[in-house]
Amino acid sequence: MRATLITLSFVLSAAGLCSAADITYNVNRTVGAGSVTGDIITDGTLGVLGQANIVNETLLINDGTSTFTIQGSNSQDALLGADLSATATQLSFNFSGSDTGVLLFQSPTIGSNQDFVCFQTGPDCGGTGAGDLLLVANGSAGQFAAEAGTQVIGTAGTSSVPEPATLALLGAGIGLLGIRKATKKRPKL
Repeated sequence: MRATLITLSFVLSAAGLCSAADITYNVNRTVGAGSVTGDIITDGTLGVLGQANIVNETLLINDGTSTFTIQGSNSQDALLGADLSATATQLSFNFSGSDTGVLLFQSPTIGSNQDFVCFQTGPDCGGTGAGDLLLVANGSAGQFAAEAGTQVIGTAGTSSVPEPATLALLGAGIGLLGIRKATKKRPKL
């Protein structure tokens, strides 16, 4: 019995150390006469996200006349406020947030005004200044769409690979069943 408790304690503490796998959210949004499509990858954190939770992105900006691809290697991103949130299946932005939140992906650097996609609750990136999705490709005039409330901006693709913590707990259960069976007394004949 003591060995079982020690094993259970060890496995459960190890399962807690396992981190969630990255989640790739597919983006496909129309913005005025343009669009933004591609992927935003997070570290698997669920709930309100911060800047450090965004791992990478590949976004194709189409402003109706020209296109530009923003990738982690050629861009910078900024996340201000608490308006970006994630579930296992959806990435959402609250366009009606009261904290002047911004989610910005821009190339080559923040403030260059050349190529960007911006989800915002205030006037930081331009537009009407209240709940906008803006995009600019190759320094053009850009496109924007007024948004309100919490909107899904990306959906997670399906994955058949379990998270490490799930595998650890499955292994713990199988291990405990094996220990229980091995230590169970057999009746005498």
